[in-house]
Amino acid sequence: MRSVLRHAFAVAALVGAVAISAQAQMGGLKVEEIRIDLASLKITNGTLLGAGIPGSVALGIYLNDKIALEPTMGFSYTKADGATDAATGLNLGVFAPFYFAGDRGHSGLFVAPGVMISKVTDVDAAIDFGADVGFKRKMSDKVSWRAAAQLRDGDSFTDASISGVFGLSVFWR
Repeated sequence: MRSVLRHAFAVAALVGAVAISAQAQMGGLKVEEIRIDLASLKITNGTLLGAGIPGSVALGIYLNDKIALEPTMGFSYTKADGATDAATGLNLGVFAPFYFAGDRGHSGLFVAPGVMISKVTDVDAAIDFGADVGFKRKMSDKVSWRAAAQLRDGDSFTDASISGVFGLSVFWR
């Protein structure tokens, strides 16, 4: 029952994010930012699971100066040393960052709860949830760097996963 509720919540969140994104484009809210995670490092149960270069891509749709919606997509390719088979993964999700500085995501501390659907080769799709906690710093009027700790749990994990990620945000407003 818990798994069914989690799946229903994730699907509803993703459908809601798509609907809000479509409405945002028509109703005055616009995509103001593209974020690219350049590198990530993932640890689960004290074991390094992998590093990603690049990590994921997200679009920032700002509802006001402090809150945004970020539809996110990530792609991964993993092949262990000596293995003949490789695994590919696709992640789709939505996160809702809250920026404490109130400067539309250019700088300062933030927390971003969210949900995502993950699909890896030959494995059923999984529903995961979590939060990013991090810091952004302006490099110029249009570019900021971002560093965050990511906590993830859900169907993809037997134990919660902690990751570190570093990336850049480009703003066009």
